[in-house]
Amino acid sequence: MYLDENASAGRRDALLGWLQVHAADTLGSIVATHVTPVRLRADGDDYLLRAGEDLELDMVAMPDRSCCTMPENRWYEPLASVREAVVGKSRSCSFAGGEGQPRWSYMDANNAFVAAFGRPEAAAEGCCVESSRAALTQ
Repeated sequence: MYLDENASAGRRDALLGWLQVHAADTLGSIVATHVTPVRLRADGDDYLLRAGEDLELDMVAMPDRSCCTMPENRWYEPLASVREAVVGKSRSCSFAGGEGQPRWSYMDANNAFVAAFGRPEAAAEGCCVESSRAALTQ
């Protein structure tokens, strides 16, 4: 689990506790935590998430939402309950490995979702990144 170094220790602990109670069935056990710089950027349909040097997702939402018009071809669903999930195309999606997990990398694949989650008022903000930033820092 990668936690933003800008969040207080209390907020990081609260997030871990919430995940263990509400998301353990989906995410499994947390085997390690890393406090690192977390960068989240949203610019229209363009998104970037970086956690230190280990994890990166650089993606763009499908502009015509065409991937979602053929649901029989979508073999995956978001890991969490979200509002208005839109499939995105990752320019790069990578993990450096560690904690017994292998290194992996994907490029130019429709393998990401953009969606709103968290506080109900976050939907009015129109950006999943603001909602996820709130989850990471509150």
